[in-house]
Amino acid sequence: MKEYIVKRVNGKPEWSKLEAINIDTVYREEREGVSAEAKFCYDDDFIYARLSTTEPKTIAKGKDFLCEPCLDSCLEFFFSPVEDDKRYCNLEFNPNGIYYFGIGSSIKDLIRLLPENRHVFNARITRRNDGWTVTYRIPAELIRRLFPDFTLYSGKVMRANCYKCVEAGDAPHFLAWNPVPGEGLNFHRPHLFGKFIFE
Repeated sequence: MKEYIVKRVNGKPEWSKLEAINIDTVYREEREGVSAEAKFCYDDDFIYARLSTTEPKTIAKGKDFLCEPCLDSCLEFFFSPVEDDKRYCNLEFNPNGIYYFGIGSSIKDLIRLLPENRHVFNARITRRNDGWTVTYRIPAELIRRLFPDFTLYSGKVMRANCYKCVEAGDAPHFLAWNPVPGEGLNFHRPHLFGKFIFE
């Protein structure tokens, strides 16, 4: 199991100073020129995230709020906020800023949540010729609505994983931070998540 130290910040994150997670475990067919990374930090009120991909072709067809981001070029963060709770959250973005926010204990009981404030994550997309980046923040208060025992503190351990995928189109690909072994490709297995350790 891989581990990542989540740095505490005061004020705006200085992304250039944070260590990156390499989302580099490749599934099915490797795609030349496709890579991804993620960076995280936190304070008392938010978990901050920046996920970035380099890819020869960025697929961004989904523009409706209820579309499925994973069909496009997609950057994903799955996390289990409370250690003794089998449920996890998954947050997926496509290059148009469309997101999927869900909760469940497996892919079979995953429920899509529709926050009243669609901009609750304050997401910012940066497009480049060779890929794109999404930067956002997850409010601790939002997580507490789903997991009342959730708190952010130094020494906290949280299970998590990061993914990059394209499920549709002529060049599908799938990458993960922590390996997801087994016959069927299923990222929705929280017991295989890595470990986030909050500084």
